[in-house]
Amino acid sequence: MPVSRRWLAAPLVLVAPAVAAADASDAPSFADVGPYSIRDGDRPGLIDRTGGVDPAPEFEAQKLGDGLALVREDGKPAFIDGSGNVVVRPDAGRAFPFSDGRAVFVKDRKHGFVDKAGTGVVPATHSYARPYDKGLAFVLDRGRSLYVHAEGNVVWSEP
Repeated sequence: MPVSRRWLAAPLVLVAPAVAAADASDAPSFADVGPYSIRDGDRPGLIDRTGGVDPAPEFEAQKLGDGLALVREDGKPAFIDGSGNVVVRPDAGRAFPFSDGRAVFVKDRKHGFVDKAGTGVVPATHSYARPYDKGLAFVLDRGRSLYVHAEGNVVWSEP
């Protein structure tokens, strides 16, 4: 999508993903992380690596993770790719950005995980869940602290 003069004239705020790297050579490049979230006042949008801007007026509240943007479509969470196509619509009231190929979703006040194909890989049975990091996710299940791997099997639990 070509950049309109309105977008060029307005100051853009570029929101880059957080990167913790030992030195600059370890940091991912713009091409590695995909589109970036931008704002023009209260209007969200995406900018791609060619400089193309997609204001995405049908979406709101964009957050990025693993190359997909978390948006709200008709009040429900959805994930779009860099072209603006919806690729995942979790059956949930709330969701969080992808990390390690999984996204936390909340349905009926219970947390679970969905993959990039939209499959619920860990059902919404946990009272709390943190995003995956290096293949593991922290969850609370009936007051017990657990770590689960990508398919949801417990690899550690508190005694």
